[in-house]
Amino acid sequence: VRSVLIDQDFVSRRCKDGHDWAIIELEEPIEFTDSTHPICLPSRKPIIGNVLTVAGWGRSYVFNESGPMIHEIPMIVDPRCDTPWSDRLPSDADDFLCATSLNKNDYFAPRTCHGDSGSGMEQIDERGRSVLIALTSFGTLGCPANELARFTRVDPYLKPICTYTGICYST
Repeated sequence: VRSVLIDQDFVSRRCKDGHDWAIIELEEPIEFTDSTHPICLPSRKPIIGNVLTVAGWGRSYVFNESGPMIHEIPMIVDPRCDTPWSDRLPSDADDFLCATSLNKNDYFAPRTCHGDSGSGMEQIDERGRSVLIALTSFGTLGCPANELARFTRVDPYLKPICTYTGICYST
């Protein structure tokens, strides 16, 4: 890792007030393959579909490490983002997007859990490209399949991403 840039408004204690994103510059370029490919930044006002995919390396439930295999988890956007949670996680940051597992009645289905923070949430656009919609921020303790997970939307940060990296979205 050559450098790390953390949003100046980020408060690390329990992701309070949002801004849960960072930019990491690598020492060496990534070699793209069939399983490693670039992802596009979203438009300034993305149309977020109902079903999105999260890739994660974390646990399949709180005490079970999933190992070195990446899981693609279908998620569905959930409007209950402002509902208070039992573990008192913040619920009022403007940059949050909430989602729950598409298979919320299957307690053995992969879902976001501890170790997945920073994983990308993507959707496929009308041209067949992967678009980064959000980053995994946190979820409910114990990683239950029927509970919400919180994600930090990328679109509010397109301007600082442009400023810091020179990668800018143009319409």
